[in-house]
Amino acid sequence: MKQYWSKLTGVPIANFQKSFIKPEGSGYRKNIHYMGTVKVRVRGEGSTYLLFRILGSIAGLVQSMLNIKAQPEHWMEKLPHA
Repeated sequence: MKQYWSKLTGVPIANFQKSFIKPEGSGYRKNIHYMGTVKVRVRGEGSTYLLFRILGSIAGLVQSMLNIKAQPEHWMEKLPHA
């Protein structure tokens, strides 16, 4: 899975942290094509700008694919504050 996400994101495998696999019976569905999810952490100069670009891209995808108005300002409320 790390190779899949590395190729998709362009992030070297060495930058990935420890993986977590949910144990059997924890309520998740099995799917042979499922490649998990990825959590992206960005730090450093320009990271706030990048965060807003990512949220805007997600909002655009939600709006175009699901035909609903995405509200990324509500997503910001759930982010941990430093």
